[in-house]
Amino acid sequence: MQVAAAVIEKISGKDFKTLFQERIAAPCGMTNTDFGNAKVALAAGGAYSTPLDYIHFLQMILQGGIFNGKQVLSKESVIKMQENYTKNAKIIFSPEEAGNMNYGLGEWIMEDGKERANVVTSPGLFGSFPWIDNTRRYAGFLMVFNLNQKGRRESYLQLKKIIDNEIDAHK
Repeated sequence: MQVAAAVIEKISGKDFKTLFQERIAAPCGMTNTDFGNAKVALAAGGAYSTPLDYIHFLQMILQGGIFNGKQVLSKESVIKMQENYTKNAKIIFSPEEAGNMNYGLGEWIMEDGKERANVVTSPGLFGSFPWIDNTRRYAGFLMVFNLNQKGRRESYLQLKKIIDNEIDAHK
């Protein structure tokens, strides 16, 4: 990660934390999200946030990079993030919550699709569970602090199934 952060800084002249604040957090109204005081930000799992801020981020991804009418990320970038880059590859290590899921760029593929994944997630180390359902057109987020990984994945999948069933029943 330090190498990636150094490359970003060399190319842009700004560190990752500054770029994140300017290009993602501010346009998405994420006023309570930051990477703490670490010398090098950990883009994967290093952010501190609130449920409201995080759902803003998920909404932006769900809407093809747009939040409140502003293009934050290009639609092409979002599609690239949600492509399956590990199909037919041997995955040596993945978090328990990911199980046998494939991986995009920063997102686990819960359900593959044609152009991009139908459903993606990026479970947090301490138990948080976000997901974006591109088919049903909604995002969800369970923010918890649960260090016991046993059974978390099954609970998350059950929660999503309950919500999906309610959405499908009201179409």
